[in-house]
Amino acid sequence: MTSVRTGLALLVFALHAVLGHADEAYPNRPITVVVPYPPGSIVDVRVRQIADIAMRQSGWRLIIENRPGGIGTIGAGYAARAKPDGYTILSGSSSELNIVPAYGMKLDFEPQNAFAPITQWVRGSMLLVVPSSLGANTMHELVALARQRAEPLMFGSAGPGAITFFAAKLLEKKAGLTLVDVTYKSASQSLLDLIPGRIQLQFDFVPTSLPHIKAGKLKALMVTSPRRVPLLPDVPTAAEAGFHDLAIATISGFFAPRGTPDRIVRELHRVLAAAIASPQREKLFAEQGADAIGNTPEEFAAVMAADRKRWDEIMRLTGIRAEAAN
Repeated sequence: MTSVRTGLALLVFALHAVLGHADEAYPNRPITVVVPYPPGSIVDVRVRQIADIAMRQSGWRLIIENRPGGIGTIGAGYAARAKPDGYTILSGSSSELNIVPAYGMKLDFEPQNAFAPITQWVRGSMLLVVPSSLGANTMHELVALARQRAEPLMFGSAGPGAITFFAAKLLEKKAGLTLVDVTYKSASQSLLDLIPGRIQLQFDFVPTSLPHIKAGKLKALMVTSPRRVPLLPDVPTAAEAGFHDLAIATISGFFAPRGTPDRIVRELHRVLAAAIASPQREKLFAEQGADAIGNTPEEFAAVMAADRKRWDEIMRLTGIRAEAAN
């Protein structure tokens, strides 16, 4: 009888061990990737491409959930409040996590402490584009034209708090100009006014502007990356154009809610970084003047910390705060 009881006890112990191990298996259900921008946006398209590669490589199931609004802060806040179990992660960027806080906008979460970095998926850049009809072919010509006009040049942006807004305000400060912001819900909307010259300049992203540049409707005067864009080899960098301070990077990556177990963060990093490093993904990014990164959580944390300091400095240079802009 004793041997029977001992055998049963060992069987129960073994079952508990197996079940406990099953409970720890990750992932055992789909993972939601929150994209804080609309479907069809540049970020949305790129994240879906990475997710597709990750699913093919790993067998995981990733579901994209778009939660746009508030310059990315609505979706970021939603992800920050998610259960830290690895089943909800954020594709976040410098815009909502560094720029908006540096600007002084009030948020219902603390960006610096709300997330555990997983991996950076891109370091990108912007183009400064003008209508071809404006007659400015270089940054020098644009500044000269702006100083000669009776009325200030108007620029399109996503409004105060957006990276496109602050790039233009930094140009205004460094060139000693007066520029007027015209706010749009999307770059595609502002381009409808930029192409015919109803507004005169805009910081935009390569995929959005490239078709219009190739068609001769827009002229790119500089790119904010440290090197030229292969698809636009004649467009100088900000440094080459004489505007070193406008070397502005756009940073995006994946984040888990703070408190997510480190082993899960490492597993997410393993799968996502492998997808980011795929040859097709790297080639496409490079053609658009962007770098596919896939760094470690520690490296990504350091990148975000340095970017945070950069945007604090830009706010000091421009002298703009949310209270003054509202």
